[in-house]
Amino acid sequence: MHYTLKQLRYFVEVGENGSVTQAAQRLNVSQPSVSAALVAMEEQFRVQLFVRHHARGLTLTPSGRRLLGEAKQLLRHADQFSHFAAGQGALLGGKVTVGCMANVAPIVMPKLLTSFNEVHPSVDIELHEIPIEDIFEALAEGRIEVALTYGFHLERRMDFRVISDLPPYALVAADHPLADREGISLAELRTDPIVALDLEYSRHYFQSIYEQMEMSPRTRLRVTSTHMARSLVAAGYGYCILNLRPMGDVALGGGQYRALRLTDSLPSVQFGVAVIPEIRITAAAGVFADHCATYWQESGFPYSIEAGGECCAAAK
Repeated sequence: MHYTLKQLRYFVEVGENGSVTQAAQRLNVSQPSVSAALVAMEEQFRVQLFVRHHARGLTLTPSGRRLLGEAKQLLRHADQFSHFAAGQGALLGGKVTVGCMANVAPIVMPKLLTSFNEVHPSVDIELHEIPIEDIFEALAEGRIEVALTYGFHLERRMDFRVISDLPPYALVAADHPLADREGISLAELRTDPIVALDLEYSRHYFQSIYEQMEMSPRTRLRVTSTHMARSLVAAGYGYCILNLRPMGDVALGGGQYRALRLTDSLPSVQFGVAVIPEIRITAAAGVFADHCATYWQESGFPYSIEAGGECCAAAK
């Protein structure tokens, strides 16, 4: 069986865009060249990779979707090999595809990427913001090599290294009567309405907190974005329970909030880096995963309510 890396690149580009025209434009080649590569691959592999829709592009078949992940892994290793073959073995290079929970990425990734690129400037990071419920699928399909995620309902096939345990905290408006307190019991907010973060996995975690406290929260609004939750809290619509702390205390929609440590003994959420052990990742991806696991241990994870310094100034 004979196929080329060029054919694989064409296949991956079409698979991700669902269009031969768009793939050709991105690759800066002719459409017939891309179409011919796809036909050649289907003949070589004796499998249909795409379903062709008249005037509506292409969609991957189940076989095509499985091969897409494998092709992306092979191309990543080919890129890594090129760096070594060009005499750059001493300088880590290539591309790493990283997935991070969409609500977490804006808080955690800028500092993490900066710290990594300072040490490995030749590595190109391709970042994907992914809902937590899609993290495992993205890893299994090869769309990403490394994931940064919470430890909710982890698949058994995941290798998960904990970066930090994040206890829950209460977020209240800056003018809330308890806003000047360093810590409170959740029971002190019993009569307040709540802005509930309503995501597939997190809702069970928050529900367990209220069950432990024998409380029935007065849910005023349900949201699926931490940014929206913070903005509504700052606007006075209620309080919110969260785990990961952003820097600062100003909401995107204007207004300010305060993060208050909860004095109750409540379950924390683990945040860490995940890979799938049986899927071989590139050397650069392995180094990035190691960096994720050790960087915050050495410098201190600043996004926890228990962290000291600047990020907790709003809670004091």
